[in-house]
Amino acid sequence: MRIGQADVGAIGQLLRFGIAGLASASIYGGVYLALAARVPAAHATLAVPPAFAIALTFSYALHSLWSFRGHGRRPDGGLRPLRFLIVQLAQLGTNIAVTWLLTFWLGTPAWVPLLLAILIVPLASFYLQRTWVFG
Repeated sequence: MRIGQADVGAIGQLLRFGIAGLASASIYGGVYLALAARVPAAHATLAVPPAFAIALTFSYALHSLWSFRGHGRRPDGGLRPLRFLIVQLAQLGTNIAVTWLLTFWLGTPAWVPLLLAILIVPLASFYLQRTWVFG
């Protein structure tokens, strides 16, 4: 089986995205857990926005300078940061909803929604960033 040049490029981007995502997720997780420890577990949702904002800044820099560097042919006209923000806000909404559902309604420990946020949400983010933000 022969792998095309575009496929190799996508695999490389996925690997770089994964590494950058792990770094960003580590920042998010560290800040989230530190803040969530200061409130009752049922209110861990309060820790999501500040943790997300801190990780967002790091994430954009790393993805634009490394993960998707040189990807895409269309001029962004300054829309790239806005598109990145839209994708990230969708992630933020997902993280808030999952955290609220699991901690407030189901009474799970604050670290449970963090696992979902790190393992599931990035797959959708990669697709949207590759095709819409940096494509």
